[in-house]
Amino acid sequence: EAQSPRGSRAREAYRTCTMLAQARIRVPMHVLPGALVNLEAALRAQLNRSILKYVPELSGVPLSYSNLRTLTRLGKIRDDLPHIHLTVELNVLLFRPAVGTLVEGVVTRVSRDVVNALVLNVFTATVHVRSGGSCNAREGDRIRFNVSAISVANELLSLAGSDPQIISTDRERSVSRSKSHNKRSADKAGLGDRSAPAKSASVSKQAGGAE
Repeated sequence: EAQSPRGSRAREAYRTCTMLAQARIRVPMHVLPGALVNLEAALRAQLNRSILKYVPELSGVPLSYSNLRTLTRLGKIRDDLPHIHLTVELNVLLFRPAVGTLVEGVVTRVSRDVVNALVLNVFTATVHVRSGGSCNAREGDRIRFNVSAISVANELLSLAGSDPQIISTDRERSVSRSKSHNKRSADKAGLGDRSAPAKSASVSKQAGGAE
């Protein structure tokens, strides 16, 4: 059955974006009485310790969170211990890739059969080139690959993948950055908008006529 290029691109984009997930979650937390002076800061300090670490209950790695709020006005003290227990609710952005997901990364090292890459500039990936296949990627190139396995060690997530494909090379991105920089420089120098002098001249002429 023939498939349209547009349909193939749409499915590929969907598989790529599925490595990220957003969720509204509830988390039980506890603080010491002294934290009540600035409760939000104390809660955020605890939540920040989970950023970029794999959380089994969420089946993913928190990248960021927002809209933090407590669900009750009063906390609870248990077993005569000083900690105050409460439940909070927040939005969380998770890195949650699955086997078969398309993921993009930047190449950090290349050997004969393996390409190492960083995903989101944080997560390490070991991408295997199939026997008989080839990959001409170089350090700094951006690649897309299929996730074949996910592992967690010391709360850090890493990926294994296959079938690396070059999306853009480091040289292409350097040229693009150079063009963007040159355009911004030209705009600041007044060369980017040729209509500006004519407009100024027109205003000056009108001002002269008014006299």
